[in-house]
Amino acid sequence: MTRPEASTSPQLALTVLLVVYTLNFVDRQIITILAEPIKLELGLSDTQLGFLTGTAFALFYSVLGLPIARLADRKNRVLIVTLALATWSLMTALSGLAATFLQLALARMGVAVGEAGGTPPSHSILSDFFPERSRATAMSVFSLGAPAGTFFGLLIGGYVAQGLRWRSALIMAGLTGFAIAIVVPLLLREPQRGAVEGKVRAESGRVTTLAAARIAVRNGVLANLFVAGAFGAFCTYVAHAWFPSFLIRTHSLSPGDVGAALALIAGLGGAIGALLGGMICDRLSKVTPKAPALVGAASGVIAFFAFVGALLASDLTTTLLCLSVLFPACYAPVGPLVSAVQTRSPIAARATMSGLLLLISNIVGLGMGPQIVGLLSDWFANPLGSDNLRYAMLCTAGAFPAAVYFYLRAARASVGS
Repeated sequence: MTRPEASTSPQLALTVLLVVYTLNFVDRQIITILAEPIKLELGLSDTQLGFLTGTAFALFYSVLGLPIARLADRKNRVLIVTLALATWSLMTALSGLAATFLQLALARMGVAVGEAGGTPPSHSILSDFFPERSRATAMSVFSLGAPAGTFFGLLIGGYVAQGLRWRSALIMAGLTGFAIAIVVPLLLREPQRGAVEGKVRAESGRVTTLAAARIAVRNGVLANLFVAGAFGAFCTYVAHAWFPSFLIRTHSLSPGDVGAALALIAGLGGAIGALLGGMICDRLSKVTPKAPALVGAASGVIAFFAFVGALLASDLTTTLLCLSVLFPACYAPVGPLVSAVQTRSPIAARATMSGLLLLISNIVGLGMGPQIVGLLSDWFANPLGSDNLRYAMLCTAGAFPAAVYFYLRAARASVGS
């Protein structure tokens, strides 16, 4: 089989992009552990916190992700990833200088502008280094950046926030990413599109964004995977955005304690879940084409009970045990989902298809999830008192069964496709 015509080895490419994706989530998630100090200093409501951790980011991330992905299907993807990393890192550092809610919201929108150019080109690059037989595992390793970034973001952010120095945490995270952006193009080279599958000549044409969208809608497997992924993202972003505040308010933990606990639970646990999801999917794929969808459905069932259990538990130990199950279950389907979408997409439109997936997932998940919880929490404040956040989060638990339903539809559509 033909190898990608690039001086970068597949393992090095995966490592570099994993580091970039880790920084993506450090800068994205660090604000969740800093939410309480930020709320205190700037005098914010939960609705405003929901906007900062969700809507402000999702609006620009989702809208700009698609045209940047389209550009990545035509231009140098490594350069796009490098510029994206430099942009979001700079805006993260500027977030630490914000003096008002508006300034912080604008800075977070700037972070989203940069991060919109990170993931779709990375998915496309990795698909040109790893063949289908090992793609789910490779994508799962890449997806480790999410729990790894969560680990470092929560751990460092929680420690720094202990003294209400949330500004220092944001500036430190931003400058680190900017420095690494200088190194990326020195280590990573652009691979030849489709070479690893021997399809360079067969699929060298262009596919428009509209044509890619039509393919996604008309393909029963892709359409259901897109919707399932959106509901899964909704659940995951609600958990990431609000469980730190839930533990601080309900169980009276300090930001430092929450950061340390969730760094291990969401970071290490999420990494284990992501790896297992990809490995199980690649092995199961040898037996049935339903593998990615089945991994997603099983994970959704487990995550639902863990999510509800964490919120209803009366003691901290049970809550943490449930969270230790929740985060691995949330991350297990990510690699199989991305791999299935990339494999079923035209080679000339893989970044665009990834952009479409992220567009839907982030509008539904990141844009709506944290914001809905914030609105409900403020609404429940008078009738429910200190339990307002608990029941606001419980109201979103139905997204888990919805994800399971569409994963099962994708599994049925996989037969004979």
